[in-house]
Amino acid sequence: LTEGCVQAGDRGRLGPAWCGGGGAMDVDLTLAKARRNSLKEDDNKEEAAKFLEDFVATMRLRGGKVQLRSRRPQLWNVVEGLDHHVEPNHLNPATFDFNAIVIAGFTSTMDVHAWWNSNEVFELLKWRSSMEKIGIFTFDGIGPACDFTDRQRMTFGNKTLFVELLQMQSFKPMQQYVDDYKRFAGVGSTDVAKAKVHLLFAEGASGVLMNEYPLDLACASTWKNKLEAQGWYDSGTYQNSLLPLRAQYSRSLVMILPVCDEEYDRHEAKGSR
Repeated sequence: LTEGCVQAGDRGRLGPAWCGGGGAMDVDLTLAKARRNSLKEDDNKEEAAKFLEDFVATMRLRGGKVQLRSRRPQLWNVVEGLDHHVEPNHLNPATFDFNAIVIAGFTSTMDVHAWWNSNEVFELLKWRSSMEKIGIFTFDGIGPACDFTDRQRMTFGNKTLFVELLQMQSFKPMQQYVDDYKRFAGVGSTDVAKAKVHLLFAEGASGVLMNEYPLDLACASTWKNKLEAQGWYDSGTYQNSLLPLRAQYSRSLVMILPVCDEEYDRHEAKGSR
């Protein structure tokens, strides 16, 4: 699920959680929005944060590897689709109005359902009163997941994710989009930030566990840093071969995210020395 809590004076939102796993992963993507109570803002913030911590704990208890966890939107770089993340006005509500995101990996579909049907998740969802909306979607993953707490990964691995959340307007063009996405990412390109795309998933949702968000497709890839992730978006391959199709046939939110808030804080602390 996603981690999320309400920032003071902000509208609380919880975001996506994704699950993939050991070989070809199975992916669980969760979107949620924290309920706002202006009279008990601090209490609701703590309750939502606790809900997320417990939710992530249920994943790890059932063998899930948490690939990404962030609940600080101020650290996110919205590359495209800000109006779909933060509503411009009350007449145009945002499509994906969350303020936290978790991506985790499970080895198989069976493991995902074992987690989802576990007593731990059942008991936790009884206390979802701090959440206004929750959506949980399954996707077919591509490669193995790695928990962000893995020290070797955090020292030498990719620490940034490039994520796309899509509501499609037409099925066939968007199916072509994810097929092309996987093809270009697999081949790699000399103009893609001088690095191969490490694709986690690019698929339409294969299943729905809870449905309170209009999410149809999602794509995610890992990068060493924000500059490389932006390089993928700015590349000729992406701009000429992918973006036109997505822009014409979907509502989309495109973001660059740190794998965890703590890693961002450590990086900033090193840079200030």
